[in-house]
Amino acid sequence: MPLRCCAALLVLGIYTCAQAQDIENLGRVEFQGKVAKGSDLSALAMTSDGYLVIGSDEGTSVQVLRKIDAATYAVLESIPLANPLTDQEIDIEGIAIVGRTVHVLGSHARKRKKLDPSDETQAENRRRMTENIHEPLRESLYRFELNADGKLASEVQVTSLRPRFESDLILRPFLEIPGKEGGIDLEALMARDAKLWAGFRGPVLRDGYAPVLVFDFANPARGELRFVQLGGLGIRDMASTRDGILLLAGPIGNARARIEIYLWDGQDQIPGSDVNITPVKKLGELAPPHEAHQANAEGLLVLEETDDAWEILVVFDGAKKGMPTRYRVAK
Repeated sequence: MPLRCCAALLVLGIYTCAQAQDIENLGRVEFQGKVAKGSDLSALAMTSDGYLVIGSDEGTSVQVLRKIDAATYAVLESIPLANPLTDQEIDIEGIAIVGRTVHVLGSHARKRKKLDPSDETQAENRRRMTENIHEPLRESLYRFELNADGKLASEVQVTSLRPRFESDLILRPFLEIPGKEGGIDLEALMARDAKLWAGFRGPVLRDGYAPVLVFDFANPARGELRFVQLGGLGIRDMASTRDGILLLAGPIGNARARIEIYLWDGQDQIPGSDVNITPVKKLGELAPPHEAHQANAEGLLVLEETDDAWEILVVFDGAKKGMPTRYRVAK
């Protein structure tokens, strides 16, 4: 698809075009077998030898899929990360893989119960509004190894990013706020430059800055906080490429709104007289498949990169088996 960028504007630090680029739908990918919590897929990543790891924002496990062909993957096994009998959920929102080392990120978000206007009284729904639920299992980051057959080959290690947030003057006040109301809500994880990068759906700070934490699994408390200007949107997922970082961006809460893809150089975008900031580049808006028009794009994976484009795989929370779909994004 030809690049049709006609003008460059700096609007809130975003490089955009008079006519935004189309993102071409290349067709569906099939996940064969039983996908656990298949209507709630929220994260995916691939090993260096082609095993796909997927996770849901419900439950306590991830699944490994083996590649059949370019458009087909089959469920190989499930890997429990926590006690499956718990009444909590990990709220898996990000997966990053280095070689065969898999990292799985919980949202670290508090939650408030949904209102039920049809079956509950107004008094009961007001009571639900008072509940600000803390589930410690959500504040988890896991790491484990796969072998050449895509099977679990190590113990599952676990840590948390919460201590890092508790010590941060910017983020600490957001720890007690439900994620979908502007509190801490991690939704993205990637590996780049020998570090893990965690992207925040919320909070989005004054003037539209979304935080990203760059850290080591072994010592997350020393992680570096960076900020990216997305015009008020939060980060839904992120992927490392040779040209920079692809960001899947959308609103903080559950409101229906646009989902956009940006390219970011990974540098902190907090302005100053002593720095030169390269604005993010908007690559286009992501249209979900017609059958998934009520679902949210949640997981992003780069399948191939050429000089002209990226081929990506996106899964949608709220669609059957995530409705995995390939897209071509022009550079």
